[in-house]
Amino acid sequence: MCSECPRAFRHPAYALNRSRGSGRMYSQDSISGHRRGRREPTPEMLSGLACLICGTDYRYAPGTEAVVVAHRDDKQLLACRGTCARMAGGSVDGLDETPLPLAERVRAHGSPPT
Repeated sequence: MCSECPRAFRHPAYALNRSRGSGRMYSQDSISGHRRGRREPTPEMLSGLACLICGTDYRYAPGTEAVVVAHRDDKQLLACRGTCARMAGGSVDGLDETPLPLAERVRAHGSPPT
């Protein structure tokens, strides 16, 4: 790598993944380490109202594209498309499933946004 490339592009994990052609900057080891150190999901996360990784509340960030990354107790768990989805479920696009509408998730959670 040349010295003019941004520092992130010189990171060994990026170089390793680039050589495989994936174009991703995060190694599987770093993602797995992040999963182990993550706190318990909040009730909002379990209701699909907030991102599992960064905690973005979708009630206040309607432009954020959320994707389904897992299920728990017959509820969809969501993450922001991209890095959060990859860290939560291994794919930047999440599962091949459409999230329930926000109004329905809010109604199921039982509390209006504060």
